[in-house]
Amino acid sequence: MRQPTNIDRIIARNMRIIRKSCQLNLKDVSNDLAVSYQQLRKYETSDNRISAGKLWELSLLYKTPVQKFFKDEL
Repeated sequence: MRQPTNIDRIIARNMRIIRKSCQLNLKDVSNDLAVSYQQLRKYETSDNRISAGKLWELSLLYKTPVQKFFKDEL
């Protein structure tokens, strides 16, 4: 199994920060993205990489630019 890279960890951290700032929970977001609760949690812990398509969907759901997920400091 591959180890997460620094950018994987940054994206995962930002996904969680942005979700919480939008006051959304994992269950609701996972339903909107059509992924399991467990899968979304793995995205947010960098256990699994999120695809570009899902990241785009997430940016639309959170109403935030996709570039914000890549920022090292939020």
